[in-house]
Amino acid sequence: MISSATAHLRPSGVLPLFILLAALTPPLAQAQSLSWSWEPGLIQQRSQLGAAEINGKIYAVGGYYSYTRSESEVYDVVFGSSWQSISPLPISRQAGGVAAVDGKVYAFGGYSDANLKAADWMDDVPGYWEAKMDQVAAVHIYDPNTDTWSEGARMITPRMFFATAVLDGKIYTIGGSAVQTDSTGQKKTTVMSTVEYYDPQTNSWSATASLPEARTTAAATAANGKVYLVVPEKVTMRRLVLTWF
Repeated sequence: MISSATAHLRPSGVLPLFILLAALTPPLAQAQSLSWSWEPGLIQQRSQLGAAEINGKIYAVGGYYSYTRSESEVYDVVFGSSWQSISPLPISRQAGGVAAVDGKVYAFGGYSDANLKAADWMDDVPGYWEAKMDQVAAVHIYDPNTDTWSEGARMITPRMFFATAVLDGKIYTIGGSAVQTDSTGQKKTTVMSTVEYYDPQTNSWSATASLPEARTTAAATAANGKVYLVVPEKVTMRRLVLTWF
């Protein structure tokens, strides 16, 4: 059995990677021997990033630390001892989606704060933040074999803080938030219920059934031929609601 590291071994100043380890024992004993351990931290610490796995390698893309980041890194969970830098995103993004399909990493949506200054984050004038931030509709595709990014079809509806899941080779973008212009011409952040999916085979987007209610900052995954969305309760954010389509 691999022993777990203790919390005081965490390197300072880096964002750690947690991994759940299972002993090579029968299922009942295994359930009693699961543990978390520290793995090497990212080169660039950040939040609101995306991650995906291809052939035992974890790819970390974009995110936020002081400003929107474009850095991308890879970690080999079997043979690696540290994260390695790879080609950065063509444009910086945070709060977007990242997924892996057929050996490639897809990054889409989110936003960039290229036009924002540090003081702007504290400004409470309605519409001020929305007017300065840039939504990202672009889809960028990373090929590990060439260490290059290419561009795919743009999203139908740019969005941020949405949930992402892969089902039958298609990437679903679920709910989230978007900056939209109201009837008075003022830009406002709107929580969304729409769901769209990207098909890498045809490089195209399609709309599908919307959520029963608009939701943002949720999480999604696919299992048994369905997409499951785990969402925070709208007011208290203490309960989890499970839905699917």
